[in-house]
Amino acid sequence: EAMLTAYLAFGMLGEMDDNVILSQHLLLEAITKSSDKVVVFCNKGGIKVPPTARKVYSLMEHNIFEVFDRHNNKANFHPKLWLIREINNDDKKDILLKLIVTSRNLAYTDNIDCIACLTGKVGSTYANNEKHHRLKAFIECVIKESNINPDQKKSVCLLYTSPSPRD
Repeated sequence: EAMLTAYLAFGMLGEMDDNVILSQHLLLEAITKSSDKVVVFCNKGGIKVPPTARKVYSLMEHNIFEVFDRHNNKANFHPKLWLIREINNDDKKDILLKLIVTSRNLAYTDNIDCIACLTGKVGSTYANNEKHHRLKAFIECVIKESNINPDQKKSVCLLYTSPSPRD
């Protein structure tokens, strides 16, 4: 259920309440609008189907990739991070990439969450900047250790190297 929140937030870009979450047509609209904007990397076997399974979950499956260590099957991939690409509506060439790291899982709880956010410009000039190499290497390592297919891998890499991810 909590994963739907991300799709609703990116797809609806507005306030959400129980009525929105319960509305099947708004859920479908939100998933459709944001399906090319959301990629989830999780520990292999780490996403559980909620007890109230809905058919809309099947629309998200192509955006979920399992990360696993081929050399150590006991290893656990457990970061809580978001990589978000923002485009300025007034200047389409002004693109930012935000890395948000949180201290807890995406879940409906009252627990306090600690968050760190790093923001940087997108483009080959910035992607090749030496101070960005560790972040770029981390993203590439996550992609390499996941079951993502080559076309989707290319799309994710373009998020931080290309002014237009469709180029």
